[in-house]
Amino acid sequence: MQDNSNVTHKPCNDKDSRYCQQLNRRACLTNNTNQSIIVESIQTDIEGHVAEDNRKSNGSYNDNKIHPISICDIDSMSGVEFEKYLCNHLLVKLGYFCEMTKASTDQGVDIIAIKNNIKIAIQAKCYRRPVGNHAVMEVIAGSKYYNASQCMVITNSRFTNAAKKLAYATGVILWDRDTLIEKIMGK
Repeated sequence: MQDNSNVTHKPCNDKDSRYCQQLNRRACLTNNTNQSIIVESIQTDIEGHVAEDNRKSNGSYNDNKIHPISICDIDSMSGVEFEKYLCNHLLVKLGYFCEMTKASTDQGVDIIAIKNNIKIAIQAKCYRRPVGNHAVMEVIAGSKYYNASQCMVITNSRFTNAAKKLAYATGVILWDRDTLIEKIMGK
């Protein structure tokens, strides 16, 4: 699991998203301060907007919409926050029963998800750079430990060619940035 607390994220380019506008404005205002304070402040702002959006939709979180969050919000998350978002929000909305593994003994698997009686071992990577084949190797090994029949790696970034080749050869499912955006949007 990667700690992204010291990573500076690129400005968001989604000009229509008020989340991105808030992220960019906050990043500009606090450019010379401690990154963890920036992320905490941004996360608080995002949570406030999400809560406001939920109230506007009659306070019902269990409607047919996926959690109102953008890829820009995800880019500002830590690895643990990304795992929690996937497990507690996105995957549940997509029909999975999910449980996070213990970080200290995860064996390369961050989330165990079950859908249609199929147990899936998931490695979550919230990265700025492309995810390499090490994540694919980790989830394959961890899937044996958790007795999962399928493996998946989910990232807010892209995958290297080596990761794609290994995943193809071993049957590991890859969700890259584009797939993640589609899932968030409910497509």
